This record gives sequence, C-alpha cells and structure tokens, in this order.
Amino acid sequence: MTYLFSSVEDMKKTLPPVPHAVVMLAGYRSPRDGGGGTFYWDASEALPEDGGTIFAPAGAKAGRYVRVRENHRIHVKWFGAAGDGKTDDTAAIQAAIDALPASGGEVILPGGHYAISKTLCIGDGNGTTPSRKNGIRLIGTGSGVGHGTVSQTVLTAIKPMGVMLSVCGPIADCRLACLSLRANGMAETVLHLHAVHAAVLDRVHVSGQQSVGIDIDGGSSHLLFQQSGCANQLENVTSLRIGGEGHEGEPVRNSSFIGCRFDTAQRDQGIAVHLRYAEKLTFRRCHMNVYRFETAKGLLLDALGHDGYPRGNTFCDCSITRGYLSEDETHRIGHQFFIGNGTYDHETIEPHPHIFGITDIGSLL
Repeated sequence: MTYLFSSVEDMKKTLPPVPHAVVMLAGYRSPRDGGGGTFYWDASEALPEDGGTIFAPAGAKAGRYVRVRENHRIHVKWFGAAGDGKTDDTAAIQAAIDALPASGGEVILPGGHYAISKTLCIGDGNGTTPSRKNGIRLIGTGSGVGHGTVSQTVLTAIKPMGVMLSVCGPIADCRLACLSLRANGMAETVLHLHAVHAAVLDRVHVSGQQSVGIDIDGGSSHLLFQQSGCANQLENVTSLRIGGEGHEGEPVRNSSFIGCRFDTAQRDQGIAVHLRYAEKLTFRRCHMNVYRFETAKGLLLDALGHDGYPRGNTFCDCSITRGYLSEDETHRIGHQFFIGNGTYDHETIEPHPHIFGITDIGSLL
C-alpha cells in the first residue's frame, strides 16, 4: 500500500492500519518546498522522532515514518528550514546537525537566507571532553563573493548572541564550505573554533561582528582555510584572532591560510589579523588590509599573552597593510618569516631581531 501526504502535519495525523507501507511526502509545510521525500511506514518501530527523518503519528507509542535516505547525508529543508529570511531556521538547522550519526556526515543548506536567533553548535565538546560526533560537514551552495550565478547560502543573525556558529571540540575532520555568515551587529563573534583539528573552511565569509569575526583557540591544529575571510562593518573589531585572550592549554598550530582576505574596510581601530598564542601557521597569498592607515592594523603580532609567541609563522607573498608588534620587557615575539612581501601597497613591517624575510626592497632583519 502507498500513501501520499502533502505535508508533515498531514502525515502525522494518519496512523496506517498496515504493518508496512510506502509513503510519499510532497513537502514539509506544502508541496515542493524542499522538505518532501520517500518514507516507509513500520508499525513496530519506536525510534525517537528527530523532526526530519523520523516521524511518529500523533499519540502513537509505536509506529514510525522513516525517511529513505543515505545515512550520512542530511538536508535542512527536511527539518522545516525555510531559507526565506523571515522564518527562524535555528531549530531546523540544529536538528539537522544533531541528526547525523556519531561518525558525522553532510548537512546541506541550499541557497537562501536563513535567519538565526541563537548559537548554532557543531559538536558538543567542552574543550576537554571530546565531542561525541566528528566529521561534521556544513555545506552551502555559495558565499556570495564575486559575480557567479550560483545562489548563495546566507546565515543571518536576527537576535543578540555571544557566538553565531560554534565548532565545539575536541573535534576532528569537520568542513564548512560555501557559506556567508552575517552577524549584522547582533553577535559578539561570528565563527568560533575551539579545539578543532584537521578541519577545512572553504569559501566561508563572515561579517558584522561586534568583537571578533573568526576566533580560533583551544589548541586547534591542522586547519586549512581557503578563499575565506572577514570584512569589518563596525569600528574597533577584529577580523581574525588566533590564540585567544590568554595562554591556557596548547597554542593554535600547524595550520594554513590560502588566498584569504581579512579586511578592516573603512573602519577605525580595527585589526585584520591578530596573532597571539600561535605557532607554525602559514599564510599564502593572503590579504590583511586596512584603509584607515593611522588607526587600523593589518597584522598584530601580540606577545603579551605568552612570552615567545606567536612564533614560527610564515607569510608568503601576502599583502599586509600596517604590521604592528605588541611586546613588553618580559614578553617578546618568536621568529616570524616574510617571503615575497611588497612595499607597494602601503605595507609596513616593524624591524625586529626575530623578523626575517625578503621583500621587494631587500631583506628584513
């Protein structure tokens, strides 16, 4: 026997009188809204509902509609995400992430504007206890950079919050791709990576933070950022901070940034990249830009949190407008290496015995 329902609401009103059946769902709220699919009805099943792949008829202790799908692939529309910029999609997106198995998988966010009212969490680690899930991938269709025709995936904060998207480790093998995260002045931090290892961020762009755009700490390591970045929209904020406020735990280390852009834009007192408790990072063809030359900083090497850090970091063919150091008598930076940096784009790097490299005007000592 085959059943056809136009919405989840209609499906949950029906208790089929047969032990097994094929069920066709036309949409989550209405036909063709992206939340439909094929289910099978199992009268003996008692799995807990998850709001997208498993549903129970109203009042039924046993009997479940179970979506026919790949185990490691989830679509946010299955959980009722609208992506219309008006509906609060927080619960739907979080439910989709939570529905992944312990080994992780892929959460698909098709093009649209998703309104977020509180922090979205990838993983449930607390910095010491590891996340119970790894390998979580949050994949959109486009970050909105350039002039492509692909529909962009935008997550927009609509209420005040501390962090908009938090990756909570220790956690490994995560991936964020083709996303635009817009805080619109509602979130202190847009994207926070804490104790995250072997993760990839590909074409992820953030903006609108009250304090920090992308914050990486907790001993995170082996990260790869490519064609990602942050543009400041408020004064006195930071695009990228690595190493946090203090020096507890392990430094952020062994990570690469390729073709990324961190930009203070036309804002005063901003910082494009702030390195603190960090070592062995590589920035290749990245831009750390400012336009308010007297007040903003393109790169801040800050030793005040921990003596000898940041250290061992390499900047290859980067555009760094206005580089600065922050030290005192007992806190000095470690060695830094600048290769192929030019002076033709208002670039400055303070002379220091621990700074080495080659620029278009010769060597740095």
